[in-house]
Amino acid sequence: MKDAELTTSKLEQHQKITRQPNNLMLPTPEKLQIINLLEANLKERDYFASQVDRCKGKLHVLTHPFYHEEFNGYPEIPGYAKARDILIKSCITHDIPLVIFEESSKCRTLSLKIPEIPGILYVVKTEGASNYLEYDHYQNQKKLTALFKWAGVSRIVAGGQYMFLRKFPQDVKNPHDRRTLNDLGFLKHLRPNAKKWIDQRIIPEKCAGGIASNFLISGFDVSLSPVSSPHNFYLGHCKIVQGS
Repeated sequence: MKDAELTTSKLEQHQKITRQPNNLMLPTPEKLQIINLLEANLKERDYFASQVDRCKGKLHVLTHPFYHEEFNGYPEIPGYAKARDILIKSCITHDIPLVIFEESSKCRTLSLKIPEIPGILYVVKTEGASNYLEYDHYQNQKKLTALFKWAGVSRIVAGGQYMFLRKFPQDVKNPHDRRTLNDLGFLKHLRPNAKKWIDQRIIPEKCAGGIASNFLISGFDVSLSPVSSPHNFYLGHCKIVQGS
């Protein structure tokens, strides 16, 4: 089995033997370094864990953050691009862990859209412009979930583009929607940040929303980032404080 093929048991074993997140430091890169998280080596995964540890379990996630610049039919939200760039630059500069979910075909040019500053950024490849991970979605989602939990991620702030918030009516007739609400209604007692939008019967959907829901269902406390569009951008302001 290749080193990149993560399993929960291998991660737990690696954690017991080698992980020292409080004092681990990688040499400061001379330029921007983008790491494919599912293919990261042991040293890179340890450093990711150390970043998460310093931020008290908090992780920022952006899904397809540059989509509106590549697809003419997508609505451009005034102020979104500026807030997005501030978030990305702040995370890189202050060594805050940030994972960008990006289409596989666009990962090669991702560095051209990121400020040229030294630091580390993580990427996870998606199947086209969807919330499905490349190749075997369910297996890779399982691997990613295992990696996040091993690294100590407890709270995920999810943003990006194609963040649609659907509000369910009081009387839900569709069986699938009823099951979804029932499941989330149970989860909200375990996920304090999710309670705010679950209580309002709001479910995040589409690309960025789907990634947020995936992590909620996988057991993480998920809050929705104001750096999202077309929905949620005006619900708050972008403020990045390390470890908050």
